Order: sequence, then C-alpha cells, then structure tokens
Amino acid sequence: MLGLVILIFSLLINIGLTLWEGHWANRLDSEILHADATHTLSDVLTSAVVIVGWQLAARGYYWIDTLFALLVSSIILTLNPNLLRTDSTASKAAILIKR
Repeated sequence: MLGLVILIFSLLINIGLTLWEGHWANRLDSEILHADATHTLSDVLTSAVVIVGWQLAARGYYWIDTLFALLVSSIILTLNPNLLRTDSTASKAAILIKR
C-alpha cells in the first residue's frame, strides 16, 4: 500500500511540474523547457499506466501487464520520435556538452 501511495504522490508532483514547465516554455518561448515538459509528460503517462497495470495484475488480470508494457513503449516512442535517431539534436547537444 505504501508503494502505491508513493507512486501516486510522485505522479501528482510530476503533473504539476509538467504544467509549470509547459507554462514557462510557452511564456519564454524555450525549446529546452518544452522538451523537458514533454519528457516529464511521458513520465506522467507511463507512471499512470504502470499504476493501473499493477493494480489490475494484482487483481488477477496478469495479461494486462504485457499489454500495458506495450502501451508504455508506444507512449515513449510517440512523445519522443527522435529517441532512436543518432543524429538528433539531443545527441548533438550531448556531444557539445562533453567537449
């Protein structure tokens, strides 16, 4: 039960953080804040799916776990289409930071 409470608390904090970052990304016209808000949104969506899947699996619907794992993968790839590209801006930024 404690684990579920902690996950829900974390989910609520991330929802607030997503909204806050999105607001400031629009206000400051910041691509970096927008990218981080999108990243945090993917965390929110995946956490929600994990919580629901966990609770349904605990009630005997074990096949839901596999289905929801595919759903989480879809969320991540949909929100981050450049994730698998090696020439993405994030990769270039990481290279610049290392220098």
